[in-house]
Amino acid sequence: MSFDFGIKKRKAKAIPKRQEVVDVDVVPESVTDSCPTSDSLRECGPKDRPIGTAPSLLEYSYEELLTRLYSNMPVDDKKALELHKPKLHREGKKTRWINFNYYCNTLMRPQEHLKAFISKEFSCNVNIDAENRLVMCGRFNEGHIQRILRSYILFYVECKTCKKQNTVFRTLTTGPARASNMICIHCNDCDSERHVSKKI
Repeated sequence: MSFDFGIKKRKAKAIPKRQEVVDVDVVPESVTDSCPTSDSLRECGPKDRPIGTAPSLLEYSYEELLTRLYSNMPVDDKKALELHKPKLHREGKKTRWINFNYYCNTLMRPQEHLKAFISKEFSCNVNIDAENRLVMCGRFNEGHIQRILRSYILFYVECKTCKKQNTVFRTLTTGPARASNMICIHCNDCDSERHVSKKI
């Protein structure tokens, strides 16, 4: 059995209508009369503007626009971290850091973590006495302590996003197995987080 669907007729192509060419340079006088010029906008004040219409930027001077720009800019309230000078006391071949606990409280870091960092950087034995003072085996001065503190703050305290020092340690409870050896540094100002190794 065969089917004959006949010959399909082709549709005639639609002939596009001829468009009239308009000269762009020639503008009707009725259009130019209705368009306000820049001079008329400058002369037009807030009182002359119709009710419910937004003010034009041409109504303000350059100084007024500059003042509005600076008034809308956010204020940077970032303050530098102010720390007291380290107080040290030498006892023979040992150096006792008197205000060690003050730095731990100000930086919001555990004593053991800062102690381990100092022990590694100075390559010496350190201990914490009953009065929360750090006892270091060796002779050190304020310059040594300040240099170590700058390195510690840059790596374990300062936020890499907003550059502030208002951060805390958070222990990772979820994630891959390697996360058990990581510490999360959380910023209280911008809520950003970064991970560092627990091992110093």
